[in-house]
Amino acid sequence: MNQFTGRIPPELGLLTNLSWLDLSANQLSGQIPVSRGSDPGLDKLVATKHL
Repeated sequence: MNQFTGRIPPELGLLTNLSWLDLSANQLSGQIPVSRGSDPGLDKLVATKHL
């Protein structure tokens, strides 16, 4: 409930030690970012226990 709006930033994929990411109850739009080449994406969050 942070009132985030817009797209999910792909740079969140750079937070490799992130253990919990809860984006619910916001007004986010667009696709879930997936890494491509050297561009980050949420698929890089392999240590995340809750997404």
